[in-house]
Amino acid sequence: MFLFNHAYADDWTCTDVASIKSENTVMACGVATADTEGEAREKALKRARTEFELICETSAECAGRQTIVEPLRNSCELLANGRYKCFRGLRYTVLSNGKRIPTTPPATQPPPEIQTSQPQQQTNQAQQSFDTFSPAKHIDIGFEAYNMTVVGKYTEFNEFLGSQEKEDKSSFSGQALFLQYALTDSFAIKASMYSMKEKNFEIYESSGTDVQLRWANDFVYNGWKFYLGLGAFSDTWTDTRDDESESFSGAIFSLGFGYNWNHIAFDVSAFSRASTAYNDIFDAYDEMTVTGSTASLAFRF
Repeated sequence: MFLFNHAYADDWTCTDVASIKSENTVMACGVATADTEGEAREKALKRARTEFELICETSAECAGRQTIVEPLRNSCELLANGRYKCFRGLRYTVLSNGKRIPTTPPATQPPPEIQTSQPQQQTNQAQQSFDTFSPAKHIDIGFEAYNMTVVGKYTEFNEFLGSQEKEDKSSFSGQALFLQYALTDSFAIKASMYSMKEKNFEIYESSGTDVQLRWANDFVYNGWKFYLGLGAFSDTWTDTRDDESESFSGAIFSLGFGYNWNHIAFDVSAFSRASTAYNDIFDAYDEMTVTGSTASLAFRF
């Protein structure tokens, strides 16, 4: 249970916890998503009432007593997928005078097997309520498997075969550390610091950073997420034979998906870098592409 005062109640957002109880006061929250705003508001109100009833049934100072209900927060937001998410808060004050509860005659008492099933039903309802009101998490910190492939295409002339299209390909793999902060449900900033090694000849090393602004259906709550990203990268290639290096920078575009649990997040993404950033060392190619992928595991806060 959590203690609170009126100042805290006024600022309560229904995003951190599903309910708060202090002495004779219970503050319950309902959250619902629907195709229309009206439907979402109605569902959120019903869930707030259900949340209070679940708490009251297991509280000795609340069960069977009269209550006064006061409306608190009532707000809605339009999600990126076109649906509405609404929050509804209700404050219940439990009065000292009890209310009369009709006594069921012994002949109409439910059989023992029905009575024993009620605790299990209450447990399932409480678990469903807990899953519905997952806390918002705005910070992801984790590790990534970072891979990149550079492909350069060129035309080679042979006096017997004529002109032929050929390509050179270099593949890099390594790891990265990243930090992501969700500004809202739909927008987040992600910064990664990576280090990779060229796999074919193991001569070149690539290291640098990339920063992206990402847009998704939902970054802060539990469940599936699908996102697009746009940002910039800085890349440095080092020749391990003579320790010479050259730096590049440009735009980066990404898309991906993942799943959020309460404390863990898993993501997979693919990205494409602006190939013109590498023209200084690949100007001999007619066409060049720089693509890659990441797979990450993060802790959520």
